[in-house]
Amino acid sequence: MTDTTAQAGATAQTGAAPEGHARFHVYLKIGFLLLLVLGSLIPLEMVRGLVLERQGLSFLVKQEVSATWGRDQQIIGPVLTVPFQEKRVVQVRNPKKDAEPAFVEKVVFDDHRLHLLPEVLDIDAEAASSVRRRGIYEVPLYTARTRFSGSFGRPDLEALGIGPEDKVLWDKARIEVFVTDLSGSLNAIALTWDGRELPFRLDAAAVTGASRIVAPLAGLRPDRGAVSDFAFDVDLNGSGSFGILPLGKTTKMSLTSSWPHPGFTGGALPSDSEISAQGFTADWEVSHFARQIPQQWRSDLMPVETLVQQAYDKGLLTRLVEPVDHYLKAERSVKYGVLFVVLVCALLFGFEVMAGGRVHFVQYGLIVAALCIFFLLLLSLSEILGFAAAYAIAAALSVTLVALYVAKVAGGWRRGGLVTGLLAGIYGYLYITLQSEDHAMMMGSLLLFAALAALMFATRNVDWYGLGAEVQRRAAISQAGRSDQA
Repeated sequence: MTDTTAQAGATAQTGAAPEGHARFHVYLKIGFLLLLVLGSLIPLEMVRGLVLERQGLSFLVKQEVSATWGRDQQIIGPVLTVPFQEKRVVQVRNPKKDAEPAFVEKVVFDDHRLHLLPEVLDIDAEAASSVRRRGIYEVPLYTARTRFSGSFGRPDLEALGIGPEDKVLWDKARIEVFVTDLSGSLNAIALTWDGRELPFRLDAAAVTGASRIVAPLAGLRPDRGAVSDFAFDVDLNGSGSFGILPLGKTTKMSLTSSWPHPGFTGGALPSDSEISAQGFTADWEVSHFARQIPQQWRSDLMPVETLVQQAYDKGLLTRLVEPVDHYLKAERSVKYGVLFVVLVCALLFGFEVMAGGRVHFVQYGLIVAALCIFFLLLLSLSEILGFAAAYAIAAALSVTLVALYVAKVAGGWRRGGLVTGLLAGIYGYLYITLQSEDHAMMMGSLLLFAALAALMFATRNVDWYGLGAEVQRRAAISQAGRSDQA
């Protein structure tokens, strides 16, 4: 043993391998590791593309299920619509030839409609949520049972520019309601108007983005100042989101659902809400000033279909949010893949520099491949087991494989244990980061900073100019030690 150690020391002192050659070898390996890190972006990007492909397939499945169950639902109404004919005097050519004057006056009536919104609109809605499966995919759905009630006043004809000579066709008045997807309708919708029950019917006139249902009010009387009460129920299957356009001069809405992750958007947020694991309740109160829609108007100034276009921007919209689905988590995890590769390669190279280990180029490549396979395992398992269980299994397999391999190629279980601790810590921290919706960016930045700080601290005493000779000396001593043990 003494002769062998002395021979190793002599070899290190005399430089059996030229110092320049040793330095070139070290720098060559550093260059290879940089190329390996850059090359790892290719399989990582391929995995990311696969994640997006599977995510797109999941979206298509949701669209197919929604098409048969019910899509995003928006209810816009009720609107009281009354046709009227506006008198207008025009100049026309005198029908009598060569008569004077050449032009005579003629009275014509232009057809228009006046639209009136409710004075009071109260909405009570309950959305029972459920999850349907198709193959390995899950689709969140809901059944919304909604009660509309309130009252209409009479229009101010003078403010609308409708004079006593104009004809208001009260007998053709009707209530209009717009629903974005009537294929999800569950009930025969009927209007209760001043104690009378009037059935709604589907209107044939096309409306972009919604279906129009109407209830004729044949008995409506032009009693100025009178108030008419109304109520109707709409039961709908839907998915994705549920919304109401607040058309009342004062609109109050209450929504209860068993879905634990609501997303409130649209023109107004709830004035009060409670969210728990069992579901949520939310209450809105909106005035006509906030909705930015006039209380009454003429069709020649604004078509009533404009309300449908404003539903998503100004409606009371609630989405069934999937907090962070496993596809999004898998995609976010792939973005940290390069960090895994850099840290593990840096640790292995540190073994070579500090402890005289020898890791071949091919062995580096196999370790990087094992690290990339983790993300593919995560994606495939998460579709079956859910993200948490898939992450635990994929991380355990990856850590075990890499640790056992490093223990063999880097010369000892101690070094394999260091790699195990490093990977376990990174996987654990990454899981916490992926679970966080609000602080993911901050936690990811802290992880990168901590990794850089650790690398700088570990290499603070490295003599980069004399690195080649030092690595050669430590490798000779390490190899001599192994020969003695043999």
